[in-house]
Amino acid sequence: MSIEAGLIAYLKTKPGVTDLAGSGAAYRIRADFLEESDIQTGPSAVVMNAGNNPTAFMGGVANTSSVTLTVDCWASTPADAKGLANAIANVTNGFPCLGGKAGLMGDQVVRSCFAKVVDVPPEIAPDLRELNMYGRRVELRMMVEESSPTFV
Repeated sequence: MSIEAGLIAYLKTKPGVTDLAGSGAAYRIRADFLEESDIQTGPSAVVMNAGNNPTAFMGGVANTSSVTLTVDCWASTPADAKGLANAIANVTNGFPCLGGKAGLMGDQVVRSCFAKVVDVPPEIAPDLRELNMYGRRVELRMMVEESSPTFV
């Protein structure tokens, strides 16, 4: 499972998020792109990987990566877009909050996560803006454990 899929699986378990983005078959948070039906139904979000850098130390590369994810939240009103973005930021910022221990997002081991809500840049999704959709972005900076490669 990718970190994007892990984040989506984690968000599916959070009532503050599912209250806005639906649940079950009606869940409207996806990786890489949204369906037109998602956007027409209610607040929706798309998760994208904006960067993945292995953590290097003097002794070599550690088994962690610094990952940057963006979650673009779209809705027919600014308040709904902001509400979904804030709900996602609230359940991810400071994750895992377990006394310095790592937590799971899906099957991904996450050591830390920091969230920041910002405006979606104007050049992103001009077709949605033409449909009078409003966007807010959640920028996530994460430290994610990587499994060691297995050679056959």
